[in-house]
Amino acid sequence: DVAIVETGSEERVVDTIVVSHENLDMIPSGSKDNPVLRIDIKVEGNTGDVILNSLAVKSLNTSDTDISAGGVKLYYNFNKKDFYAADPYDTVTFSAGEAVFQGLNLELPTGYTYLWITCDVSADAIHGHYADAMIQAQGIDIGGTGYPDTDLSPAGSKIIYEAVYYDDFTTDKGWMLGGDFERGRPQGLGGTYIGNPDPEHAAGDTMILGNDLSGLGIIPGDYEPNVARYINLATSPSMDLAYYKDVKLNFLRWLNIENSDTASIEMSLDGGSSWKQVWANNNNLVSESKWSLFSLDLPGAHRQDTVSFRINLGPTNTNNHFSGWNIDNFSVTGNYIADDVAVVAFISPLSGCGHTAADIVTVKVRNYGPAATPGTIPLRYSFNGGASFTCDTIKEAIPFNEEIIYTFIPAIDLSVPGIYNVLVESVLETDE
Repeated sequence: DVAIVETGSEERVVDTIVVSHENLDMIPSGSKDNPVLRIDIKVEGNTGDVILNSLAVKSLNTSDTDISAGGVKLYYNFNKKDFYAADPYDTVTFSAGEAVFQGLNLELPTGYTYLWITCDVSADAIHGHYADAMIQAQGIDIGGTGYPDTDLSPAGSKIIYEAVYYDDFTTDKGWMLGGDFERGRPQGLGGTYIGNPDPEHAAGDTMILGNDLSGLGIIPGDYEPNVARYINLATSPSMDLAYYKDVKLNFLRWLNIENSDTASIEMSLDGGSSWKQVWANNNNLVSESKWSLFSLDLPGAHRQDTVSFRINLGPTNTNNHFSGWNIDNFSVTGNYIADDVAVVAFISPLSGCGHTAADIVTVKVRNYGPAATPGTIPLRYSFNGGASFTCDTIKEAIPFNEEIIYTFIPAIDLSVPGIYNVLVESVLETDE
């Protein structure tokens, strides 16, 4: 036998500091504990104390008002890279472009300490803004010495999407659960015979949605054999997307399913009367052992006012039962349509004879937006297929869900007989 015995001593020192993004996943508005930076601190030696005193984080956000007050948090793990949001070590607020954690008194052991800087994003954060941060030179005080020697700013940033619906499953928001679907704390169950078990921790906060989280059935933590379709079913509340475009379904996923079993997601646009499949494993084995972002474009949900989703596991066969769905931080995001004005009818001039050098152009304009239009709406027309345009401006607001008849002040010369290719459109800058 060979025994390795440490007989000498070496003062503990900071060896390396590396700053990175944990990921560049999108962030839904109203969500909490979104990792923005990961700081890896390696300590070498076996004697003496290495104490983290303070840490200054410089904001690279589009706007710090997108981040909730007290929403910049510090988490840490020793010698384990996996992040999960339990109790933060400290919480602060961005002020004058910085978030400063002071009086930390965190002892760094030999090996790696992984620090995470996370942000809570406010519910009214602006769609398309970015969340990002960096560590400036000397921004970390360890034992009275400033680290790092130079600015550390990893490439990339995280985009914020407006969440029409967001659920971290901490509270019951009205999901209908059938079969072995549960809302609860994951316990690392399942994977008994094959595949990976459930996670031991939620991706954010404490609760998730998943199959048999508590050990309900014959095979605790795994889905059961010979389950028919639509038995294991989780159905979301209805969502109003009437004034949203670029709609996406997003959630953090930890899924394990055999290729001959079925996991699927369906969407309804009519309150659950009918459903359309938008994703399935399609006879593919899925074997996941960490949380990852699942994101799906949903063009069919654009401007729909009664949208809901259901998540299914089944049918399953007799053999090889896996741990199934684990879902956290479920969101439906979209780009809010503030103004939507359209020319819906061309009233005059009409085809035929008797046109003049000063024909009147009249159209019908409708407001499809969520509120009254701006008080000025620029329009333009072309009678040569868009080669040139004549412009005019409606100088009144069109009320919500109403339309007006508008006659352009500039007339059109149609005295020369022929075929004219007519275009009429709104050119309101904020029109979507």
